[in-house]
Amino acid sequence: MYVVKEELIPENKKDLKKEVDRLMDLSGNVKGEVLRATFAYIEMREGPEGVKKIEDTLNEMGYPFPHKSIRPYKWYKESYSVSIYLSAMVVLGWKQEDIYNLANSVLKLSFLLRLIVKQFVSLRHIFEESAKYWERHLDFGSLVPQEIDEEKKYIIFYIEGYNFHPISNVYHTGYFDAVMKLSVRGEGVAVKVVKSVYDGERHTEILGQWK
Repeated sequence: MYVVKEELIPENKKDLKKEVDRLMDLSGNVKGEVLRATFAYIEMREGPEGVKKIEDTLNEMGYPFPHKSIRPYKWYKESYSVSIYLSAMVVLGWKQEDIYNLANSVLKLSFLLRLIVKQFVSLRHIFEESAKYWERHLDFGSLVPQEIDEEKKYIIFYIEGYNFHPISNVYHTGYFDAVMKLSVRGEGVAVKVVKSVYDGERHTEILGQWK
């Protein structure tokens, strides 16, 4: 799992407010189903009161976002996604591994997302169709397939044009892990960030391996 430097994680609501303000100035949208699944996981883990804490926090920050109004196929600012992760860390006491577990569970909690992934009959199919899969859920940036070796059992993607907050790397590794486990159906799946835009690289490189 990618590890974010602790000093980059807001410690309190004052720091969170500064970061959320910065995030909300960024452009780029995500499909509502991803956000809906995110709130479903928060409710499953923290109960309705946990969801309320996130909603109240976003409202305090000046960016109200009632989760019950989310429409699966509507576009919403990706800034909300990242703000929710960071808010959970501040007001719910989540750690980085909790964001990873959230991402790892999104497919299980979203029938629509799981259905799309199941259409990819093999990891090679995912590799070949990955750019289209990204475009179904995000209207900016791109997921670029770079290399797959089924004999040596590894796959490499580049994420380009996505630069919000390094906590996104934690989320993306958890999500890729879930996708690979659905496709490979094998043991020993491991996903890691090899290069990152948050470390000054031109793109983020994701390496997936399996046994």
